[in-house]
Amino acid sequence: MASRRVPDDGRITEPGEYVLTGDRGIRGASPPSDAMIRIVSDGVTLDGRGHAVVGNGISDTTAIAADGESVLSDVVVENVAVEAWEVGLSLQSVDRATIRGVEATGNSYGLLLEGVAAPRLTNCAIRENLVGVSVDAASPPASAFDPRRDNDVSNNRLADVHREDDC
Repeated sequence: MASRRVPDDGRITEPGEYVLTGDRGIRGASPPSDAMIRIVSDGVTLDGRGHAVVGNGISDTTAIAADGESVLSDVVVENVAVEAWEVGLSLQSVDRATIRGVEATGNSYGLLLEGVAAPRLTNCAIRENLVGVSVDAASPPASAFDPRRDNDVSNNRLADVHREDDC
């Protein structure tokens, strides 16, 4: 299957492989009312091809989000940098998520996982955020999923890894 460009509006609504063909960022003073890139379909691979999705440090903003009306499955986000957002990469209600080669820096939350079953996180650099990786109680326990394994999750101000069930 041939790769498709990420649509200009950032919404990915059909299965397939999507690629960024350049950096994306917020233009002007106001943040987007939605994620800059939003995946709402099963079977999606988003390949950033080394490009960046750059915010402006405003709260209530997200670079890349994957969530649907029901549980999504088989979502891959790879080879992309997310910088200066409230949330760099947000996955909600996703089964079989793969995050590979993602760099998250300067965000409030580098990576936010909520209700994500079977996440795979490899070759990622999640540094210099307030919280590197936040995992909710519905995601796999620490014994089954440690985001520090095979990744650089370090130098985050409040916590490298925060688990909701640690509260």
